[in-house]
Amino acid sequence: MYNSKYSDGDYQREVGRFVKNNVTECQSMLVDHLLSTGVFEYEDITNCWFYRVDLSDGEEYFNTWEQVEEKKAEVEERKDRLEDIVNELEERLELSEDEGAILILTNSIETLQKALESCGDDLFTLDRAESEPKEIYEWWLVRRDFLDDLEEKGEPVLRTDYGDWWGRCTTGQAILLDSVICNLYDEFKERYKL
Repeated sequence: MYNSKYSDGDYQREVGRFVKNNVTECQSMLVDHLLSTGVFEYEDITNCWFYRVDLSDGEEYFNTWEQVEEKKAEVEERKDRLEDIVNELEERLELSEDEGAILILTNSIETLQKALESCGDDLFTLDRAESEPKEIYEWWLVRRDFLDDLEEKGEPVLRTDYGDWWGRCTTGQAILLDSVICNLYDEFKERYKL
């Protein structure tokens, strides 16, 4: 998601200093070699997978199965609320004698039943979500505490006895322009009231 402040020169300089203090150097060739020769295993990478789910209101991405479960609970809650409303409207419909009210109630019930069907479809889709590997373009050596923050944001990380690397899933632009970096900077700035 693009934020207009990202193009502000002062903001970019601040984020640039933040990156310089936390991101040491690109070691993509080294990490790729160590992964391809079996020194490190792909299973050692945290947040290496994501779930892409095509829901009724658009495609959504989740970093963990727990996030998929949270979305499922949200949809189930929505479905329960819609069922309660439909039941209430059906009770009103049975008691109504006004033709205008009957028409409005009938149309409302039909609309809500379509929304209920969408909830059912979404739950079906969420139950069958399959993980996909994230495409890691670059490996960056970073400070361990910064790696913790990246991991918390769902970024791929590799922790070993030899170093800590962030698996960057973007390339072709300065790191200071990555939304995850700007978000971390904003949180850091807020946390320490800079």
